[in-house]
Amino acid sequence: MVIILAGGLRGNQDNWETLNAFRYNNNASLFIGSYIPNEWEIFPIPNQIIQTHYLSNIFSNCLHQDVERYKHQYSSLFLTWEHFKNNIDENEIIVKLRNDFTLYGDLELDFDTLEDNTIYVPEKEFHEQIPFDTNTVCNDQIVIGTKKSMDIYFQFPKNISSTQSNTMSVEELLREYLRQQNLNLQTFKWTYTK
Repeated sequence: MVIILAGGLRGNQDNWETLNAFRYNNNASLFIGSYIPNEWEIFPIPNQIIQTHYLSNIFSNCLHQDVERYKHQYSSLFLTWEHFKNNIDENEIIVKLRNDFTLYGDLELDFDTLEDNTIYVPEKEFHEQIPFDTNTVCNDQIVIGTKKSMDIYFQFPKNISSTQSNTMSVEELLREYLRQQNLNLQTFKWTYTK
């Protein structure tokens, strides 16, 4: 298993302890991409880190009010994946996480049954009480898949179609992108908080 984190150092010791337990229990490697890698020096979990930068050429057709936030978030994710993907075995499970979540309980997902044409996400975002509508949006806070499906996922910000509504949120754009790429979306139960 490989865990991908990107962006600035956030969270606290409680978040990091549960992340480290998840990493340890799954014998996972941890890859991080950040504009400011030295801020991660206090991060207590073994990792490999690269410096990333802002990509102005992603989400080029998106006029959503949060497009600059999307560009910053997905710049680091995209560049981290591109840097490390050739060093990752073909049969690895990839987990895109945030470092400011506290992870509770068992993840209700059997890693041995993941399919190359599917990505897997928690049924609820941490701030929601009810599952999200998988027909219209995709939770992008935690994403899990095989290397093949996650390679398609990480290409998302470079492939926003001009036929999509340019005011869609990132969750709506991602859901539409998955359809265009013939990637299925499957949800699972996992409790996490910020």
